[in-house]
Amino acid sequence: MGRWLLPTAQQRWRFPPSEQQRGIIAAELDGPQPSAVVVGIPMASSITTEDLKAFTTAWQRAADDPVVRRAARLWQDRVARLTPEAPLRVLMLLSQRPGQTGSGVYLREVVGELQRAGHQVTVLAGAYHPIRGDEVGGLPDDHVHTLLFSEDEANPQGDVPFPISGMSLQMPYPSRPFRDLTEAQLNTYLRAFYGKIRRLALDFRPDLIHVNHLWLLNPIARLAAPWLPIVTTVHGTAYKLLLDAPRFGPLVRPGVQSVERVMPISPRTGEQAVQAFGVEASRVRVIGNGYNHRLFRLQSVDRAALFAHYRIRLPNPKARIVLCVSKFADYKGLPYLIRAAAHYHRAFPEPVATLIVGEGPPEARARLEALVHRLGLEGEVLLPGKARYEDVSRLMNVADLFVLPSVEEPFGLVLIEALASGLRVIATDRGGPPTFVPAELRAAGLAELVRPIAVDARGKPLPQDEEPFSRELAEAVLRMLHRPVTMAERRRIADAVAD
Repeated sequence: MGRWLLPTAQQRWRFPPSEQQRGIIAAELDGPQPSAVVVGIPMASSITTEDLKAFTTAWQRAADDPVVRRAARLWQDRVARLTPEAPLRVLMLLSQRPGQTGSGVYLREVVGELQRAGHQVTVLAGAYHPIRGDEVGGLPDDHVHTLLFSEDEANPQGDVPFPISGMSLQMPYPSRPFRDLTEAQLNTYLRAFYGKIRRLALDFRPDLIHVNHLWLLNPIARLAAPWLPIVTTVHGTAYKLLLDAPRFGPLVRPGVQSVERVMPISPRTGEQAVQAFGVEASRVRVIGNGYNHRLFRLQSVDRAALFAHYRIRLPNPKARIVLCVSKFADYKGLPYLIRAAAHYHRAFPEPVATLIVGEGPPEARARLEALVHRLGLEGEVLLPGKARYEDVSRLMNVADLFVLPSVEEPFGLVLIEALASGLRVIATDRGGPPTFVPAELRAAGLAELVRPIAVDARGKPLPQDEEPFSRELAEAVLRMLHRPVTMAERRRIADAVAD
């Protein structure tokens, strides 16, 4: 886990063509020779929710498009000449802002690694401003394309006149849940992404499309470029969206099931892809996740200067630091950490500060601040806002331990980043963390997985278990606070997740 994995490069083009792809290729091979370029050929019509509901028919109709047949022949000619060592052309898709959430960080880091490996990458992502190349792994600006959403509906801009619909129920920037989209808005969304993907598939002529998230971009990309293989990284949040907005099931599932490779970040997300989305198990390959080993490492940090930059005022300059870095989303379980802090702040004989670094919707911040006030923890539990990604490792290097109290964490990349920074971690024993937190560190008391909070059939926390869970979390924190860590142990922690 010492560096970002390269799922796109590892998978390469080794998928048997689908029935539709065989039909496209066979028909084109029997037809006239294609022109050298596809640019300038008239675009096909856009799509609506009716096309997603009748996905198989829409897919076949798309395959019969003369534009598609010509593009398929050009693609077939190119992949026939590809050697295992040849660089790939990859079109990477994300429906939301890069760099702002786990999947956005994943996209940015994988794009950087793909470039270092010699591959050519073009990115299309959603945002409120034109995305620069330095925001997505240092790509040339002409390889970065933005689908512009409108943060302020009263003053619409760009391609879509309403806010981004995020892949989490709570996002760290203005967003509109998928469940709240009207039929007209959803069709606008589909048409906008379809047009952009179609144009890029024809102009860039990728060897494959890499989609992030098991959601609408899969059927959109399939219908926009039916000749191209699709691989999809599953980040684990689409399952929650399906529970929150079940009307999207018939729109998403057929396109998702057509994807050549589904690449979950953990075994649990792979199970959800099969059970909730109907993906064939044979198409699932658990790739996992990685971290930026150039950034997340042991390093010397001026704690006072770092805290001054973020206006963090500790209750005592020598206070022990319990750190959590997280967006303000319900499934992250941040209220339980605050409730736990009420116990361990009183029980530990030395000054302690709990830093919850991150951001979310204003109402989510207001709820957390109200809880801090109600428990009398002002000045001890601090919510300094979001830190620059480059500073997260620096914060980890000055903390004493890291806590991620998630109800269920799809993966938990921030835990790997904390471990790589030599920081002891506490997380819940559910979802992603049990699959990668090293057993040797757990045995040595340098990492701990606590019992997760009890949930109902829909995955919602049971109110009667909130206080018991918070107390158990506090006890785990106290165990680590009572045992100061040595620099040798911090090196051991960092080495455990390095290559």
